[in-house]
Amino acid sequence: MEKENVMIKTLHLDLNFTEFIKTGKFGFVKLGMSKPELEKNFFPPEDWLNGDTPETSRIWKYGNFELHFDDGLKVSGIFNDYVPEFDGGKSIKIQDWWIFKNGKKAPNLMETIEYLNKRKLDFIKKTNPIGLVSLKLKNQVYMTFEYIGETEGLDHNEFKMVAIGKN
Repeated sequence: MEKENVMIKTLHLDLNFTEFIKTGKFGFVKLGMSKPELEKNFFPPEDWLNGDTPETSRIWKYGNFELHFDDGLKVSGIFNDYVPEFDGGKSIKIQDWWIFKNGKKAPNLMETIEYLNKRKLDFIKKTNPIGLVSLKLKNQVYMTFEYIGETEGLDHNEFKMVAIGKN
C-alpha cells in the first residue's frame, strides 16, 4: 500500500515592523488567540520547546520569533531577542524593517526614542535592577536595550536594542 502524500497548508504572516510599533499589530496574530485558532488560520508552529508537543508547549517558534502561551492555551506574548538578525523561518515574511536597516543594525536607545518622539508615540522608560533599559508603548509593544561592550563609561543612550516583543 502506498503512503499518501498529505500537504499541510500553511500561510505566512506579513510582518510590518512600523505597523507593529505604531499599532501593536503583528500580522493576524492577536494576544488571546488560542492554539486551535492559529492552526485554523494555517499557522502551525515550526518548532516548540524540547520535550513538549505543540499542544503542551508554552512557546511556539517561527524562525527566531516566539509566541508565548499562558496556561498553554492562549497567546500571551510575542518575543524576539535576535535583534537585528530577525529570521521569520518559513512562516513570517518581514515586509518593513522599520529602523533595523534590513537586519543590519540594532538601533541604540537614543535613536529609538527620537523615532518614537517624532511619531508622537508615547512610551514608558524603565531601568531594571540589573541595568537593562526597556521602553514600553501603550499598545503593549516593548523594546529592551543593554550595553554592548566595556562596562566603564556606561551611557544609556548608546545601549543597543536586544529584544522586542509584546505582552
